[in-house]
Amino acid sequence: MKSKQPIHTKNCFGCDPNNPIGLKAVFTANDDRITGYLQSNSNHEGHPGYVHGGIISAFMDEGCSYYARKFFQCDMVTIRNEIRFKTPAKLGDTITIEVYLKNEKTRTVAISSKVYSNGKITAIGESSLMKINDNG
Repeated sequence: MKSKQPIHTKNCFGCDPNNPIGLKAVFTANDDRITGYLQSNSNHEGHPGYVHGGIISAFMDEGCSYYARKFFQCDMVTIRNEIRFKTPAKLGDTITIEVYLKNEKTRTVAISSKVYSNGKITAIGESSLMKINDNG
């Protein structure tokens, strides 16, 4: 089930640097992990002065999707996200992520992620993604 899509796709909300409303997240593969960063800005605000939890959630989902496409090289869709927020991220912070495989089954993978801001854990999560074929 080789992916027909590149790792980065045009107009991707998560990673396309040219998407005017996107996150513009940057990811890098390192052996068995993905690392990445997101430069937060005023467009990401939730509570005054802090990054909205939905932005953190989208960043985590994007990181897990990037991991799946990079290491499994097939098309997958997210079927579950579980996130625990630990410390709020302040606007203007560079937010970083580490993504790694938890386990793999025949049609699904579980991928874990940790998000940091100013050296503190902002959120931890686990996502399940399902491998899909050309018919969806």
